[in-house]
Amino acid sequence: MLLWGLLAGIAFGYILQRVGATEYDNILKMLRLQDLRIAQFMFFSIAVSLIGIFTLHAFGIGIITVLEFHPGVIIGGLIFGVGFALAGYCPGTIFGAMAEGKKDAFFVLAGALVGTLSYTFLHDPLQPLIERGNLGPLTFNRLLGLSPLLTALLFAAVITAGMFLIDKLPRCEVCLETPVETKNQ
Repeated sequence: MLLWGLLAGIAFGYILQRVGATEYDNILKMLRLQDLRIAQFMFFSIAVSLIGIFTLHAFGIGIITVLEFHPGVIIGGLIFGVGFALAGYCPGTIFGAMAEGKKDAFFVLAGALVGTLSYTFLHDPLQPLIERGNLGPLTFNRLLGLSPLLTALLFAAVITAGMFLIDKLPRCEVCLETPVETKNQ
């Protein structure tokens, strides 16, 4: 079973590299809404993953763990988003960029490890603050009153439609004129 995970990871890394998700300029263009190919790839990956994971779960093969939703999730998401925007890498693309020999990816990985280690040491003291407003396990299928697989199929369809419709959105002319500077590597 681990071999399948390794092969899937290698295939995903290859696709990340092929769509240009390991290039800082491409990430910047996506964040500036100039080129949405990487966003479309991410939407497609989410849609495929939703169907795969929830189908396995429906057949009793996969296990889905629902984490509790609390303000710490929002804070963590904001920290992740700022780091992603500044560095141009997310956890998956860091390793793809490192495999390509990009030196800045090593520094981003070091920063990610320092951040993870810092959170590890700060978790217990911050726990009471993070847990305030805990909504417990919160899932869309419970909110919608649908089965998990039906909810996954519904979201996959919406995401896939969005992926194709994203090209129809008007582009910000000012954003398109903004020159993209190449990051030193």
